Amino acid sequence: MEVKGATFTRWTRLALSGQVVLLVGLVLAAVLLVIQVSESPDLRVRADFSESRSGSLDPATASLLRQLPSRAEVDVFFRSEPELDVAMGDAFSRAKQLFALVEDVSGGMVSVRYHDANDLARSRARLAELRVDPEELVTNGWVLAACVVRVGERRTILRFFPDMGSIVDGDAARGEVPRLVDWRGEEAFAEALGRVSGDRSPKLVFVQGNGEATETPGDDGGVGGLMQLLQLEGFEVVVWEPARRPRVPEGADVVVLPGTSRPFPASVEETLRAFVDDGGRLFATSSGGAYDGDGGLGSLLASFGARLLPGVACEEYFDPSFGDWFEGDPRCADLTILPDGLASGHPVTEPLREFGRTLRFRGSQTFDRGEVPRDGTSVDLVRSSGSAWRDIYELGGVPDHRREPGREEVGRQTLGVALEWPGTERKARVVALGTTLALTKDLEHDRDLVVNAFDWLTDRDYRVRVAPKDPFEARIEKRTSALAAAVVRSAWLGVPGACALVGLVLVFLRRR
Repeated sequence: MEVKGATFTRWTRLALSGQVVLLVGLVLAAVLLVIQVSESPDLRVRADFSESRSGSLDPATASLLRQLPSRAEVDVFFRSEPELDVAMGDAFSRAKQLFALVEDVSGGMVSVRYHDANDLARSRARLAELRVDPEELVTNGWVLAACVVRVGERRTILRFFPDMGSIVDGDAARGEVPRLVDWRGEEAFAEALGRVSGDRSPKLVFVQGNGEATETPGDDGGVGGLMQLLQLEGFEVVVWEPARRPRVPEGADVVVLPGTSRPFPASVEETLRAFVDDGGRLFATSSGGAYDGDGGLGSLLASFGARLLPGVACEEYFDPSFGDWFEGDPRCADLTILPDGLASGHPVTEPLREFGRTLRFRGSQTFDRGEVPRDGTSVDLVRSSGSAWRDIYELGGVPDHRREPGREEVGRQTLGVALEWPGTERKARVVALGTTLALTKDLEHDRDLVVNAFDWLTDRDYRVRVAPKDPFEARIEKRTSALAAAVVRSAWLGVPGACALVGLVLVFLRRR
C-alpha cells in the first residue's frame, strides 16, 4: 500500500505497533514508579501548601517521631454520647486526621488501632493486655474517649477531654449544642509520646517503716495503686526501709515519703537532707497529723523552706437537703480545689489550670513559707478558696470542724508547695502536699496532679509547643475519601488506558 509516496510494508506496521507498545509500557512503568515512590516514606518529599499548614505536623512533633527508640502503639477507645454527639464527633474526626498523619510521617514507627468502647468484650480484653483500668479512660465519670500511648513497657493515657480539647456547654433554649473548643490534639499527643519514649526509667524510692501509707491498694489506704500507675507511666519503683538500710538506694531520682507520721533516726534525717542538697528530689505528703518534732516530716520540710502547720483546712459545707451552709460537719474538711487555686505557670499545675481541672483535698494540713536555701524559689502549688480556715487541734486529737473567730482566720490556705534551689550537682526539688489521700483514696481525682509532680521532679515535664492551626481544617483522609480513591484508580487504569487508546487510534489512522 502506498500513501503519498510512502510505502507501508508488514515490517513498517510492526515497527509502528512496537513503538506504541513500548510507549505504553514506558508510561505504565513511570506510573508504577511514581506510586512506589509515594508509598515509600524514605523517598517521599512532603510539601504543605495550605494556608494554615493543616496538612503537616509541627517540626517539633516530626522530630520526636524521627527519634523514637522503638515502635509506638496508640489504642483509641471511643464511645459516642448522645448529649455530646456534635462535640465528640468533631473531636474524633480531628483525632483520626491527626493519627493518620502521624502514621504516615512516622514511616511505620507508629501504629494506631481504634476500639468501639460499646463492644465491651473486645475493649476489656485489649485493656487487660495494656494493663489499664477502664476507669482511667473516663472523664467526669461517664465520658469515655481516650488513647493509650505505649512504647515498649511504658504507657500513658491521653484523654480527649480535657487533655486534647475542651467542651463548652450548649444552650437548649437557644438550640445550641455542646461544642468542641481549644483543640490541641497534636501538642497533647507529642507530650504523651515524649513521656514514654525516654531512654531511661527514673527511679522512685518509696520509704516504709516510719508510719507511711502501706503498699496495699489505694482503697485500703495504701499507695499500691499509685506505685502500679507510676510503673506503667515508665518509672522504676522500689521500696526502701531506712531502719534496715540507712543509705538511699543507688541510682535513686526521687525519695517518696507518703504520709510519714513518726520521727526518723537522726542518721536517716541527715541522709535525706544530704540527698536533696546534692540535687536529689523529694516528694512528701502529710498524713494529717505529722510529727513536728526533731526528725519528723515537719522539721525536714522546714529545713527546705516549707513549714507544715498544725490543723486541717476546712470550709463550710453546703447541705442540699437544707439548702444552707454548715460548720461542724466532717465534710467541711473535704475541699474541692478549683482551677484558680492552682499555681499559674508552674509545670505541675499549669496544664490542669489551663483545662479547668478540679482537685479533691481531704483532711489536708496547710503550709507556710519558710526560709528556702540560697537562690531558691517557693511556689504555692495548691490553694484553697478564700472562705477556708485552718481548724487547729491538739496533736493526736480530733478536729471539731468549727471555726473559732479570732483564733482561726478565714482565708486562702496553702495545701501544696514546690521548692527548687541550686544543689551541689543539679537543681534540688521538693514537692509537698498536705494530704496523703491524694495518693490513695482520691488518686482517681488527683491523678494528673500527682503524675505531673513526679514528671517535674524527674525532669520529665515534657512540653511541646505547637503553633495553633486553623480550626476549620479540610483534608483528604488517607485511603478513605472518594476523591482519594478516584485519584488512585486514575493513576492505575486511567493513564495507561488513555495511552493505549491513543496508540490504537494512531495505528488505525496510519492503516488507512
